[in-house]
Amino acid sequence: MTREFDSETLKLWFAYHYRFRKWKETATALKRRVRERSVEDDPFDLHAQIQLCMRVGEILWHRYAKVEEQIGTVPESHILERRIRRDKELHRRWMRELGDMEIRTRDYLDYLTYRDPDPIQ
Repeated sequence: MTREFDSETLKLWFAYHYRFRKWKETATALKRRVRERSVEDDPFDLHAQIQLCMRVGEILWHRYAKVEEQIGTVPESHILERRIRRDKELHRRWMRELGDMEIRTRDYLDYLTYRDPDPIQ
């Protein structure tokens, strides 16, 4: 069992798995900030952070998928299949939730920056 885990591919997979978990923690913190938004929070900054988190999630997942393809060639890769499947489900859910938060904050920013083209005099 230890021999497989010495391979570079598996080390790389564990590194991405760790980064994915850190990304999920960041997304959780953003979700909490959106839910418990206070007056002091800058909505423009919050919106930018959500967009950045979504972009990082996309980049991370593309790299993660490449590593997953490499792992398929490693003997005894079935050990990680359940974790990979769970990570895919989590990623899909978190990207959907981040998308919802991004839409809500964008709508709020549109509300804040709206200028009536024909104001009542």
